[in-house]
Amino acid sequence: MKNKIWLRIILFTLLVSTLLSLFSCAKKEEVEDTDDENVVTTNVVDNEVDYNPYIEAKDYGGREFVIFSMDMTGSPDYEEFGVDTYTSHTINSAVYERNMYLEDKYNIDITVNYEAKTSMASTVYRLHTSQAVNFDVINATLDHIINMARNGCLMQIKDIPHINTDKPYWNSKIIDSGTIGNRSYLISGDANIWALHSTAAVMFNSNMIAEKKIANPYELVANNEWTFENFKKMSAQAAAELNGDGKYDENDCYGCVSTYAAVETMFTGMGGVLVSKDANDQMVMNYKSARNNDIIMNIIGYWKNVQEALLINRWPAYTSPKNMNMMADVFNDGHALFVTELLYQLPTLVENNFTVGIVPAPKFDADQENYASFVHIAHATGLGIPLLCEDSDMVGRVLEDMAWESMSTVRYAYYDVNLKSRRAQDNESSEMLDIIYANTYVDAGLLYGGAGLQIGQTIRGLVYNSATDISSSIEIAYNHDKAVIDELLEKYFQT
Repeated sequence: MKNKIWLRIILFTLLVSTLLSLFSCAKKEEVEDTDDENVVTTNVVDNEVDYNPYIEAKDYGGREFVIFSMDMTGSPDYEEFGVDTYTSHTINSAVYERNMYLEDKYNIDITVNYEAKTSMASTVYRLHTSQAVNFDVINATLDHIINMARNGCLMQIKDIPHINTDKPYWNSKIIDSGTIGNRSYLISGDANIWALHSTAAVMFNSNMIAEKKIANPYELVANNEWTFENFKKMSAQAAAELNGDGKYDENDCYGCVSTYAAVETMFTGMGGVLVSKDANDQMVMNYKSARNNDIIMNIIGYWKNVQEALLINRWPAYTSPKNMNMMADVFNDGHALFVTELLYQLPTLVENNFTVGIVPAPKFDADQENYASFVHIAHATGLGIPLLCEDSDMVGRVLEDMAWESMSTVRYAYYDVNLKSRRAQDNESSEMLDIIYANTYVDAGLLYGGAGLQIGQTIRGLVYNSATDISSSIEIAYNHDKAVIDELLEKYFQT
């Protein structure tokens, strides 16, 4: 077994010694996620509640524990599992610390085999049907895990010993959304950084708020006035045709600039629910509800006003002079008040000279009880266990301990250190992040796009095309998706 204890001691000493210096950093100062040796990635504060699963150690004789994962390459490059040496990268060093704990406890060698994101589901299916599965765990986007489950490639979570999804280090909102009849094949927890990274929020230009005397979003949240109606009013106050050419492009000022993800972010934020669950945990389609209709028409109306809202998917020929994207260029140039997007976009929105604020997506109205934060099912990650798994007892031990240990290492490094203390540029944003993450929501109607539901793409198309009548398109999606859901209810992923 690899002897890594000495390195663990050195790493822990380094992390603890720099705790105070980390939290004294100025908020606006840009700190990169990489190449920072003086950071704390372990939560050294004892929790009042003991969530340790106390799983007995078992010696697996140096056996490889193989995770088949989608390629995590990107910017920032947050690895969820594949870190096998010490690194100065804040997040990845926490992953390394967590991995060492597991390798030492179980005498295993954590190995990650990568596959392109786009071919994950098809490759797993091919290996499953040819009985050539050579991995213990699958790490992929939520929609791909659902696709694998529908194709009969995965074990039910209840059949895996040791895993207790009631524990807080598992993401119950994602897991519960993926169940049918209380049967589940999808888990996601504190090891899945991209489930945290793919959560929606509204970023805004605080300087523009002051300069144009626009209502302060933080105050609106505090007074339960952060609603879609006020969001629209503020957008109108910010918008301006700047160069007098009568054409609206990247050189003008907008209330909001975003990508397609704004559609689900706003729909979820305003309390839209496509598929709910009944008392028997069966899927109930709410596509044609009056509330959903009102929400969708409001979103269409907002993005239809090209003088106030810039949807960059309508500009496929745009080339960024900064090698970024149109959204980042427009916002960083001070030409948009809001960005309604996923928080993985935040690192691209700091090349500017103003303070970037963060709030939840606005409510539909003041009567809406809670905020709701969209989690992107095509970017957030989850775990599946192959049906042909050779040792489910080992997999259960390692995954439960991995989720538990990630709670105080990986999640802490990403959320408390990197996001709240380094990425958030003012104290109000840091407080808003707690509201955003306390109210994450995964709509089964969107999640089961991985099983063939069309409603998510239908709504995006309606917004893109500025549709005036949505009923026929919703009806088509409803009829198609009902057939898919009926098949799922009958077979539940071919069990």
